Amino acid sequence: MNLVTATLKSDNSVYAQLTADLGPDKVKETARMLGITSPLEGYCAETLGGLKIGVSPLEMANAYATIADGGYRNRPRAIRKVVFPDGHSELPNRWKVKRTKAFDDGVTYEATKILEDNIQGGTGTHANIGCPAGGKTGTTDKNIDAWFVGFTPRLSTAVWVGFPGSAAVSMNGMYAPAGGNIDGGTYPADIWGEYMKQAVGKYCGDFKKPTEPFQSQPFSGHYASKGGKDDKGKDKLDPNAPGIAPGTQSAPGDDSQGGTQKKPGDNANGNFDPNAYETPPQAGPDGGAQAPPDG
Repeated sequence: MNLVTATLKSDNSVYAQLTADLGPDKVKETARMLGITSPLEGYCAETLGGLKIGVSPLEMANAYATIADGGYRNRPRAIRKVVFPDGHSELPNRWKVKRTKAFDDGVTYEATKILEDNIQGGTGTHANIGCPAGGKTGTTDKNIDAWFVGFTPRLSTAVWVGFPGSAAVSMNGMYAPAGGNIDGGTYPADIWGEYMKQAVGKYCGDFKKPTEPFQSQPFSGHYASKGGKDDKGKDKLDPNAPGIAPGTQSAPGDDSQGGTQKKPGDNANGNFDPNAYETPPQAGPDGGAQAPPDG
């Protein structure tokens, strides 16, 4: 499974392999470049949201805004200007926009295309507003937290659904339309879509084309695999197996760079292996049908 398919299926196992190959310190560095300021330790688990102190919706919206803005990270601000009684206005330096070039626009454009695909046909279809937009679902174990973070060419918004200020509460079975589980593709995507339909107003433009085209190259590491079963270390990983570079775009389901295509959780015989994941990959939100609860 390549990174495009793994993103659209929200299959974290692929990204766990990628983190182990690249090194979690690189993931931490990239998070900082995007605009995440919360404490990070550089552990593998942080790639999948396993943080000691969680990030805020503002940080997540700002990180995705960096992608939408062609790699420019902008310092968030709450005050746009101050108007004095005599009518003149000022904007002190501390409140002025601070822009930092963090990524080439070709890199962020590749990420944008994948996240656009996720709204069109991945786990984020409930966030489809009929205008160009990209976004990603996020769900913690036992559906305790559910996120949808996304952006248009001009706006970035983060939605979190959960029980604040209380012990961890599972949201299994709480999605009203079908009694399914609440994950990022349900209420968070619903809320994001309804809000952004109003927020975008009459603007429905497309994302800017990159000025620095992205140049990809094959990538594979020790932990990357083609989806084959490695039972008790019997199967040896091929270090020369084809892979996909981080951010490399290919059509959803296209496995030209990632080996034989399998469904998430398939074992060597092509059947779903229920023991492959602690929590199964997130199902699409069609009709409210969700991935089965933990068992």
